Amino acid sequence: MNARELRIGNLLKPISSIEYPGLSPIMSEFVEVEGINYRSSVEIMFQVDIEWLHTTVWESSLEPIPLTEEWLIKTGLERREKSYYKYPVYISIKPCLGEHYFAFEFGDSTDEIEIKYVHQLQNLFFALTGEELVIRQENG
Repeated sequence: MNARELRIGNLLKPISSIEYPGLSPIMSEFVEVEGINYRSSVEIMFQVDIEWLHTTVWESSLEPIPLTEEWLIKTGLERREKSYYKYPVYISIKPCLGEHYFAFEFGDSTDEIEIKYVHQLQNLFFALTGEELVIRQENG
């Protein structure tokens, strides 16, 4: 995972448990990027029960989250016929080339690019719309 690919707000998966002062090591499904530092460290926040905690980790301790149907639904995209997902701003994503690969279409454009990870979808959505892609939280 290279921190240069990231934006504040991106979601990533910790490779192992997160060390936090005063707590036992914590396993978290995902963390949110709060800041990107020089020297390969990333400021993150993650949820424990109802509280959000903040810490800094090395970029090598994080990995991208594979883009799956479950994550597409968490972003608010809706399933349409022929396996298309459509967001209210007319971005559609369709499965192609395998289980965790999705191609993106925008407006009338037929150009497609491969999107394999949640943070890539977040970055693309922001670049096209100027808005953050809201991820639905199951807890909290």
